[in-house]
Amino acid sequence: CSSDLPNPWRYEIAGSLIRVWLGTVLSAELDLSEYAPESTSAGVEAGKRGNALCERASAFIYANFQRPLSIEEIADHTGITPRHLNRLFKKYIGISAGHMLRDVRLTDAFRILSETPKPSVKEVAYRTGFSSPSYFTQCFKHQYGILPTEVHLRLAKPLEDAQKLIDASPDSSDPSSL
Repeated sequence: CSSDLPNPWRYEIAGSLIRVWLGTVLSAELDLSEYAPESTSAGVEAGKRGNALCERASAFIYANFQRPLSIEEIADHTGITPRHLNRLFKKYIGISAGHMLRDVRLTDAFRILSETPKPSVKEVAYRTGFSSPSYFTQCFKHQYGILPTEVHLRLAKPLEDAQKLIDASPDSSDPSSL
């Protein structure tokens, strides 16, 4: 039965929501530098600086992703060149700054599309900082494997399946069996 198969996109969505939440929490002036081991090595100092620059850029992304935002603006805010910003992101975070910006936007878009009443795709695209609804739809489909218009249908499906199981159970019609 196809309803017994796991839905891998759920794990992707949950992971993205957790990543956005964790980034928001960590960027809210949480200073963990006092817990870092002390070292006078130049490499460790450069690593701490590179990581701090990534954290500063990440905080800027989380605070401004709803508006049009370029990698140049993020790099300007951080005080480094766009190329250096991307090198640091790939080294310390594992993805480029542009990929992180897109991921944060898509995660928030999924959250908005899950709300009731259901907003239009165009409204969600512009609210999350995308320049066009068609590009937003393309990115959303690539990230989650479904169209933005299918989010409510996919979220409602597990509830419908559960209701069918409850309705089909032999004891559900007999109130004395409870």
